[in-house]
Amino acid sequence: MVRPVQPVRLRLVEAAPESSRAVPVGALDGVDDSELLRAVRAGDDWAASAFCRRVRPRVQMTIERLLGRHDNDMNDLVQVSLLEMVQTIDRFRGECSLDTWTGAVTAHAVFKHIRRRRLERTIFARAGEARDEEGE
Repeated sequence: MVRPVQPVRLRLVEAAPESSRAVPVGALDGVDDSELLRAVRAGDDWAASAFCRRVRPRVQMTIERLLGRHDNDMNDLVQVSLLEMVQTIDRFRGECSLDTWTGAVTAHAVFKHIRRRRLERTIFARAGEARDEEGE
């Protein structure tokens, strides 16, 4: 028996308090990288968006250099790289600049993606060959 689809009900959510809203673009000018990292590690509300705004240009530049400017997976790789940085931020010891670390983490994510692409192409090619053999 098929049940009728119920309409989705939306609910109103209160706006976030002023203290947890994103930091304006110009507000990061006086924040040092070490202060920003300390705030991200501490879980400050403003720090995540400020961190992403700080490292995103380096992430995009690294991906463009490794895959080209018009790669279909650019936006996905930016998100994967940012997620990887947030997950591994506790392992950043500060022995290099934040930009260097950002480039290394992004390159690692890109190379992992390239390996996954290669594996997917191999799997689909073999599946296509098997399908062709069955059709003969």
